[in-house]
Amino acid sequence: MNGIRLIDHGMDPEGFAVLESAVTRRLRERGCEAAGIPVTVETDPALQEDAYRVEASRDAVRIRAGGTAGAFSGAGDYLRRCAFDGSGGFRPFAGSVGFTPVNPIHGMYFASHFRNFYEEAPVDEVRTLIEDLALQGCNAVMAWYDMHQYAGTDDPASREMIARLKAVFRHASLTGMKTVFGTLANESFRSSDPALRAEWWAQNGYFARPVGHYHVEICPNRPGGLDEIQRQRRRVLEAFRGVRIDYVSIWPYDQGGCTCEKCSPWGANGFLKTLNALRSLYAEILPDAKLLCSTWYFDRFVREWDGFRDAFETGKYDYVEYLFGYFANGEPIPDFIREGRMPGGKRMIAFPEISMHGCSPWGGFGANPMPGRLEENYRENGGLYCGALPYSEGIFEDVNKAMMLAFYSGRLRTADEVLREYARFEFCLDGEAAGKFVRMVRLLEGTLAHRSENADGEPVAWEESGLPWEDLRFVLSEPDGAAEAERLASEIDRDLPEKIRNGWRWQILRLRAAIDCELVSNGMRLTGRIESWMRKLTEIYHARNASWPVTPLTRAAVARGKDGQNKEGKL
Repeated sequence: MNGIRLIDHGMDPEGFAVLESAVTRRLRERGCEAAGIPVTVETDPALQEDAYRVEASRDAVRIRAGGTAGAFSGAGDYLRRCAFDGSGGFRPFAGSVGFTPVNPIHGMYFASHFRNFYEEAPVDEVRTLIEDLALQGCNAVMAWYDMHQYAGTDDPASREMIARLKAVFRHASLTGMKTVFGTLANESFRSSDPALRAEWWAQNGYFARPVGHYHVEICPNRPGGLDEIQRQRRRVLEAFRGVRIDYVSIWPYDQGGCTCEKCSPWGANGFLKTLNALRSLYAEILPDAKLLCSTWYFDRFVREWDGFRDAFETGKYDYVEYLFGYFANGEPIPDFIREGRMPGGKRMIAFPEISMHGCSPWGGFGANPMPGRLEENYRENGGLYCGALPYSEGIFEDVNKAMMLAFYSGRLRTADEVLREYARFEFCLDGEAAGKFVRMVRLLEGTLAHRSENADGEPVAWEESGLPWEDLRFVLSEPDGAAEAERLASEIDRDLPEKIRNGWRWQILRLRAAIDCELVSNGMRLTGRIESWMRKLTEIYHARNASWPVTPLTRAAVARGKDGQNKEGKL
């Protein structure tokens, strides 16, 4: 027998159909069939919704799960414990294993902007990614409808985005994931009334301007401002009717906020006023949804943590289910939080950054694995949180997604454990070959940081420089590991089965190693070989029209630059 076949024993029929399809696809990617060992999947009300128990022999497998999310997680765990050679060879796992996640939310945030993968890829590819994440134990997906891009919900582009996001939420629900609808407290459509707009300059105690402001946001303290925020948000929620929304997150900054006298400091004042007003609206339209209150960028522009804490200690915000924030490597943490005293006794969901660190454009050179950084931060601060929704800008951080899901569910605790499991399942590597993969990924993290320069070695922002493609340099801060990473990647590549070798997960790692080595070998200059590899990344990401933060560095992308206009008249 060179495969398995799933048998439904009491699952939700639609959820089982998606699970069966996902497992079949993952088997066929390894040359195996959805036939052979019977795997019975059943629900067990005694288990937590996303928990599972696997009992496997060479002849039959039983997966008991608390719900659909647990069934996906259990099936994924079983597959990862089996051994595949990538060409149809299959050695089934035999034994017993059970797992109950330690945190209630171990999910992913799909950023849908910049014409990135989530905004541009065929919806079926996004659905496939959701299924793969569910098999890794992802139990929640968050997406945000970015209002500032549109004049209203009826814009053709807005309708298209709403349909896409609804498809994402529907499919996530079928896999048992919780859905999280992202919002910003005072965001607005670009058609907002200028008389109602928020202030955004440094004043009234602000020592820096809030970043990311689009200057169409609404001040809740201007006459009619709060009513307009509620009116626009009602229109948005009505457009999303028909999909299940389990949580709504409300954010203060980036974009968002107001620095006027009546709103300052935003996080302890105007934001809380808006939070209360939106709470009433969400209770009316989404009575079953729970609220996440973000603390993103608190104290970065004005002192507000203390005032926010004092407000939450009054009990007026007990309706908030979780706080939502993140303290990156080395970032100051308020003493009361470090001491275990969250405002109002709430627990906090983390928002780890897995996409942007190290270089610009993000993912523009291929995969950006950060096992050391992510493990370090989790070890340092992971105890502050009761789960995570990492910030994802695309598929180039697939290794980082696996890392975060393993850490925040509690399933695995070290980066090397995750990397070896990833190598074993995704690339059918084991033993010495898996060790090479771990070493290669560690080296790619070391060479991740890039900076852009002109031909004279002066720092430039490549997206604003106006320089021709040939005159740019992309300098690796730590180039010493590039040659060895390329050697290891070449050795692994040579032995991979064709279907695995040509898959996007390997290609983004393989191309990253090749690009780094080519840069080092050619004085950090872009070359014709790099151009061809960048075109390949563009195809994988569906980034032909991507904005500068997330575009591979083709000639056309550099010509477009930050203003989005292609000076050569082509894409």
